[in-house]
Amino acid sequence: MQKTRTRKEQIDVLLLTGNKESCAPILSLLADKEMTFSVLPLERFFEMEDRLELIGTVVIDAAGIPADQRVECERIIRVLDAANIAVILLNSWVSLAAEKFGLLRQLQSASLGELWGRISANIAYRMRMQRQSSVADTERTEVETYTPPVMEDLHQQFEMAGRVQRDFLPKRLPDSDKMCWGAVFVPAQCVSGDIYDIARLDEQHIGFYIADAAGHSMPAALLTMFLKHALVMRETIGNHYRIFSPSRVLTNLNVGIAEQQLSGCQFATCCYCLLNTQSLQLTFARAGHPYPVLFRGDREPIQLKSRGSLLGIFPEAQFLHKTIRLQQGDKLFLYSDGAEEIIGRVDDAGSFSFNMEFSRMKKWTLKQMMERFEELVTNYLPQLNESDDVTAIGLEIL
Repeated sequence: MQKTRTRKEQIDVLLLTGNKESCAPILSLLADKEMTFSVLPLERFFEMEDRLELIGTVVIDAAGIPADQRVECERIIRVLDAANIAVILLNSWVSLAAEKFGLLRQLQSASLGELWGRISANIAYRMRMQRQSSVADTERTEVETYTPPVMEDLHQQFEMAGRVQRDFLPKRLPDSDKMCWGAVFVPAQCVSGDIYDIARLDEQHIGFYIADAAGHSMPAALLTMFLKHALVMRETIGNHYRIFSPSRVLTNLNVGIAEQQLSGCQFATCCYCLLNTQSLQLTFARAGHPYPVLFRGDREPIQLKSRGSLLGIFPEAQFLHKTIRLQQGDKLFLYSDGAEEIIGRVDDAGSFSFNMEFSRMKKWTLKQMMERFEELVTNYLPQLNESDDVTAIGLEIL
């Protein structure tokens, strides 16, 4: 049951919705986790404006809000973003491409586990920002202005870190007469919170993945280095080896992150795929990551769906893998969430639809597709979240 609170009590989660009944599972989750929370219609948000310092994070259920309140919703997100309060937008009908909201995350069809992971991370971020603000206020009373003399050197170090990070990306892709590969890697800053790999595991297996560390800049980049080394695709014992299934790969990676007990509640998403190059059997698993996309013939692209929560939140989490058989002419496309606005969006009914420009790529070769995608990313970057890295992997069966 929701707790009654005084004016000065902390509110862990503020839920804005037009239909409280539809949010029953979320309210039950918050109650089970013993979180303090408040539920308000969107139009009453500004009653809370003088108490923003008490809010941990905000969840907006767009499906329960009238469409004529879209502008009001964007205005609220802008206010929260300026106050360093992270927002989770569920069932989004709101187009935010023209805005730069660094703390907004739109979830299309998240499980309660994924939602709880995002809420936990948002609250941890909020607490950290409040502590840093308190320290900064104290320091400002001692020193009016301070300009670090090493800023130029620091920028050079970030650029060097970015080059080192790129050294961990694959130098050559395993193209053959049966298939070809492509990749796009566009960091938002010198260093990236994304990492990918495409590796031949033996004569007939290739493992490939995209992983996305929470946050941005150096903390996220450091986590990608851990992900790169902790994601183990195969194990060699003496003269023998075994190739891990995608579900096993993600389970081991999740345990590895959780055991590190990283400060700041850091977590990651990942989509890992295992391809048998002889049978063209593709097995895939995901952990809170955007669904892979399959282009087949002249049909509309489809999402390859499997369930899996974020990495590093729940040590006991299970990751299920699914299997499909690829065909001649198929194209597979993996991407990080920085590209979601380019790929597609959820409509008013809660259904996902691909953007026309992206769907049009089904008629192109993989090389043409990846070149066009990178062009879209470059043109779209000024409208995207300035902290979003964009990474993509493409595979075509010739």
